Amino acid sequence: MNPIKFTIVIATYRRPAMLRDSLLSLCSLNVPSHVSLEVLIVDNDSERSAAKVIDELADRCAEAFALRYVAEPLTGLSHARNRGIEEADGDVIGFLDDDIFVSENWLVAMLDCLQRTGAASVGGPYLNHWEQEPDPTVRACEYKLVTPDWGDCDHAFRGRSTPGGGNAVFRRQVFDAGLRFSPELGRIGNLLLSGEDTELFRRLQRQGDAVWYCAAAAIRHRIGGERLTQDYLMRRSFWFGYSYAIIDRRVDGKFSELVHALARFGKLSLVDTVRLTWAVLRRDAEGKLISRCSMATQWGYLRATLFPLCIADDRPTRAATISTDLQSSEAPTVS
Repeated sequence: MNPIKFTIVIATYRRPAMLRDSLLSLCSLNVPSHVSLEVLIVDNDSERSAAKVIDELADRCAEAFALRYVAEPLTGLSHARNRGIEEADGDVIGFLDDDIFVSENWLVAMLDCLQRTGAASVGGPYLNHWEQEPDPTVRACEYKLVTPDWGDCDHAFRGRSTPGGGNAVFRRQVFDAGLRFSPELGRIGNLLLSGEDTELFRRLQRQGDAVWYCAAAAIRHRIGGERLTQDYLMRRSFWFGYSYAIIDRRVDGKFSELVHALARFGKLSLVDTVRLTWAVLRRDAEGKLISRCSMATQWGYLRATLFPLCIADDRPTRAATISTDLQSSEAPTVS
């Protein structure tokens, strides 16, 4: 087989303990003899909190992969991932989050799917690793609201369906023409913006490149703290909607965004409100949470369409400013 250079990029922000656990799980990866693996840590913390972890584990992980560290001063997940692209040496570039565990065959499965399908990019499933027991209703809605279920068989993503960027690999050629993650999207500090990966996948699909799902390339995603609560799912849903509006505007133009906004207003008024009322009358906790999260998503989309804010700003304080500005605009609480 032809030799392959494979770079795994992990962007991290002030979670050294989780990063350490993730790196230790990567030490158990099966790495074929023709694959040269490097793991590149992009530290988005100005205080460089991840540096000590790299110093601690560099020798321990040396037999499995080369471990490299860079610091990215521009705040935001997109900036960190883009820095990873610039620094990566791989023919294949993979992205993982800093709060995951991987299976031993993750890398083998990803490479096999890339080669078998000829895809430009491949994404894998997320399995939930609960740090504590979540709210019972959150647990019951696990595969509808917490983690998507794409099934047990490999398939190409179609239409508006895309994988998640925290468990995905790309051929190097994808980025050679300048394609990058948008700084207008993606997590910035505590601001729950997302969709930088969704936009990139949609641009790939628009230019005719295939994006596939690899069922065997699963990771376990750690979920704890506020993420175990219904309130967090409501907030995240609002920001999903806000992010989707930005994606539609950037990929398809303002007219497409307005059309989708009208459709979402109709769904909010004619569908979600009715479903919520019915769930309340039936005392259906799951139906109530699903309806509330759907309403929050529509509110987020409408908020971004009607009153967009400039988010692509490199100042570290921008995230806090935007979060404060939008606090009063998030979806109203519905009992």
